[in-house]
Amino acid sequence: MKTKIFIIIATVIFLTSCGKETIIEEVMPISVTVVPVTTTVPPVTTAQEYNLYLNWIDDRSRGISKSANILFIIGVGNQVCLGFDRGASINQIVSKMNENLTTYADKSFTGNILLSAIFYLCPEYISHVETHLNANEE
Repeated sequence: MKTKIFIIIATVIFLTSCGKETIIEEVMPISVTVVPVTTTVPPVTTAQEYNLYLNWIDDRSRGISKSANILFIIGVGNQVCLGFDRGASINQIVSKMNENLTTYADKSFTGNILLSAIFYLCPEYISHVETHLNANEE
């Protein structure tokens, strides 16, 4: 019995003498706020949409597109959509197109590229055409 008491007292002394400081870790609660991320990702243009875009231009351009580089015309259409993505107006885009299409300086050709790009490559901007036309009626 004395041995048991001695072991208990020795254990208590040993445990209390192990450290001179009492370390208390405070665990701070973590609050996580989930913020919804809204990004607008432009739709991916398919090969079929590019074909429709090029055919529409070809049908209305009186053969001008035959002398133009197809990759160049596709690039101009992509730039039209990019301009809208960046918030440009139709007038700003047409102005930029007129600066860059000096080789094919035909207003009809420029208009065909613009409208074809809007209809087939970035149809989410069709409302811009309607707004532009309505504003110019007045």
